[in-house]
Amino acid sequence: MDRGHKIPGLPAAAGLIALGLTVTAALRLDRSILLPFDDSTADSQTWAPWPDVRIDPNHAAVAELTLLPGIGPGLAERIVADREANGPFHSVEELARVKWIGPSHVERVRPHVMVRQAREGS
Repeated sequence: MDRGHKIPGLPAAAGLIALGLTVTAALRLDRSILLPFDDSTADSQTWAPWPDVRIDPNHAAVAELTLLPGIGPGLAERIVADREANGPFHSVEELARVKWIGPSHVERVRPHVMVRQAREGS
């Protein structure tokens, strides 16, 4: 039975390449949207690209927002669009105003988000 041309280890190599690209992209982030925190309640086993920072949804781009647990590109785009249309978020709970983000999403991202006041001119 001919199974085609399989290359041993190709899936593992592809996974390592994807991981490397993800890490490289994450390291190029604008750190101004990543804020230091010392919250001992954060669940570092579910998400930890930088265990000592939080993401500010008022200044983060789509790419940064997708680093949050449970937030894919679609929801990240909705967060940015809502922020542009309705102004900044004043609390983590206000993320629930975004369509398809409910209380469970808010609780899941809470340890990883810090909402600051909007900067002048943004």
